[in-house]
Amino acid sequence: MAPRLKVLVFLDHPIIVRHFMAAGAFAELERRHDVRYVALPEDHKRMRGADLSAIAPDRLIRIPEAVDRSVVWTRMFQIESLRGGGDPQARALARHHAKSVGEWTARKYRWLGLPVVWPFYRRLLAGRVAALKNGPLEALLDRERPHVIVHPTVLAGAFLNDLVETSARRGIPLIAIMNSWDNPSTKRAMVGHPDWLLVWGPQTRDHAIRYAGVPAARVVEFGASQFDIYRRPPRLDRAEFCARHGIDPARNILLYAGSSKSCDEYADLDALENAVERGILADAAIVYRPHPWGDCGKDGARIAKRSWRHVEFESTMADYVRRAGNGPQGITTPDYADTRDLLVNVDATLSPLSTILLESALCGKPSLCVVDDSDAANWFLSVSLELVHFKEFFACETFDVAKGRGELVDAAARTLARARDPDVAARLRAATLYFVSHFDAPFDRRLADFVEAKVAA
Repeated sequence: MAPRLKVLVFLDHPIIVRHFMAAGAFAELERRHDVRYVALPEDHKRMRGADLSAIAPDRLIRIPEAVDRSVVWTRMFQIESLRGGGDPQARALARHHAKSVGEWTARKYRWLGLPVVWPFYRRLLAGRVAALKNGPLEALLDRERPHVIVHPTVLAGAFLNDLVETSARRGIPLIAIMNSWDNPSTKRAMVGHPDWLLVWGPQTRDHAIRYAGVPAARVVEFGASQFDIYRRPPRLDRAEFCARHGIDPARNILLYAGSSKSCDEYADLDALENAVERGILADAAIVYRPHPWGDCGKDGARIAKRSWRHVEFESTMADYVRRAGNGPQGITTPDYADTRDLLVNVDATLSPLSTILLESALCGKPSLCVVDDSDAANWFLSVSLELVHFKEFFACETFDVAKGRGELVDAAARTLARARDPDVAARLRAATLYFVSHFDAPFDRRLADFVEAKVAA
């Protein structure tokens, strides 16, 4: 049996808590080793909505963000991003960051990123980081003396760059675990790289190497902890699910899953409602599930205030929809088991740019991405459409795309028809292997094995 290790797991966002802690990603690691969790202070803006109550008080340590260092790390990454390049992904990210920082700052950063300026300014920023010490982190590592650090992350955040720099200097192995499929290509605000980066599958392995600059030998296909739930049977069968939503089980159930991209979800639902009313989708029932931090899309309060005839709110998120009728709700973290119960009992999924399209395919259900051209003024959406993780999804012939709200109803009918194909589930699950690798053993056991193997090495 491997010697008992001291492991520090760093948590810096409620989404990380949902996708890893709530999924039991560290359960086996806790059973075999001495695991302590390090989180930002409870009142930190990045921790709003993070429920850490499941962590025993003696296992939880809170340390502040080294804000002065974070500012420098962020500037380095933003200038690098705004330098753009010939790659379409680099150009799309440059447009995204230009909009994020504002026109004046973007112009200044582009100037600082010029080939004749950037090498000198980058050295200046690196010297500034070196002069600014992260006292709380250094003191924590002095006191705890961990054998290994594990950091589930969006590849940006309050801890990542300090952990990359400090762990390398101290000789402590750092294992970073990506949170979602856009992290290596889009979010990766890393200056340097961890010792190992665990990614979902072949797609994100390629992106980590190409876009995040992580050496190929350090990138490991590992699956997604939050998707382990799809290996388990649902808690509701079709009859109970339909009874809960007032739907005839004989009808085709189309899930409309909201997005975080501020799309006009009301307009989409209105089009579907009218199509059912007019008999175009006569046998369809529409279930609406908002994105957990999407506020029901553009002017989403309209959805709660309307009386729908053919649209039912997904039961576990119905209260969220009603609350969104009174204003923005921020980040919520619903139980992934609820998503599992939902996806296994619907016939097909429709969504404007959300990871749930991939999750639907993991459950063998056809998915349709709907992007309306009237949303073109939504810069967040327009840039997202150009990003490589979505472009590769669209390029896969197993998935369907409706371009323009005028195509929505016909595409929805087409997707529901595909759901009746007895071979579609197998084809969908096979297609997802490019995005999320499959393993027989659960995530937590494989993670504990990996940590032991790498520390021993």
